[in-house]
Amino acid sequence: MATGELRDRVRRRLVSAEHGLGRALAGAAPSDHDDEVLALLASGTPEELRQRRHRIASTSSAAWAWPVTWSST
Repeated sequence: MATGELRDRVRRRLVSAEHGLGRALAGAAPSDHDDEVLALLASGTPEELRQRRHRIASTSSAAWAWPVTWSST
């Protein structure tokens, strides 16, 4: 079950980053001022932000297809 929980946390984080970049592209300040990762992602030119958002969105979409497997190692 921990694997599924981790996968869900990663997915939520990707979606959060995608939304944060969308807000940055719209000229809004990030909603979470303590989020250093989002602050770093949101720094750059509008074209860089669009590229980052597209990559994160693609990864986020693909994450739903990630299989949940269990390993004893």
